[in-house]
Amino acid sequence: NLLLEGGMIEWLDRLAAEKGEVKILEIGGGYGALATWFRSAFPSCSYTIIDLPECLLFSGLYLSLSRPDVRTGWGVDARVPFGLRFIPNYQADAVEESFDLVINTLSMSEMSIPQVRHYVSLMKTNWIKKQGLFFEQNQDNRHLGLICAQDIFAEEFHSRKSVSLTGKTLLHHGMANLWSLGPIDLPGCRSAIHEQ
Repeated sequence: NLLLEGGMIEWLDRLAAEKGEVKILEIGGGYGALATWFRSAFPSCSYTIIDLPECLLFSGLYLSLSRPDVRTGWGVDARVPFGLRFIPNYQADAVEESFDLVINTLSMSEMSIPQVRHYVSLMKTNWIKKQGLFFEQNQDNRHLGLICAQDIFAEEFHSRKSVSLTGKTLLHHGMANLWSLGPIDLPGCRSAIHEQ
């Protein structure tokens, strides 16, 4: 719903029509729920998940069983256009391609500051360098002795668009934002764009 309210679905539809493919990278894919939805909504989607190796086991099993019709590949060198690719976090530096959308939900504020900064560096160097967007929804975990990843994003990205559900509060699920190296211009935007 946040992707829809923020204008990202319409934007991705347009990209899929123009390019014939949409490339998504999810950092921390959980068991694969979001990947399942994306593969259903965008048949021309190539979806990559970067995660801890033990977590990739769960998402790999779930997605292989729930979507046996979709090709899968493991590791950086796997080429699976319109499929699912699983990459362990220790190979993240070797992913040198660009993506239309990079996603992280609820895990970057559980990482260390150097880890988050490293992912941001990879995004800025390759992953979203060519007009891609970074969508994240993270909590402020400082009260737990952890971090608020959004503070780091505010320092590193040029543009921010806060995304919210009309009339809904996401108290326990963190704030959602779109980040970019350039201006964010999405169709159907319902929330304000804040230039940093």
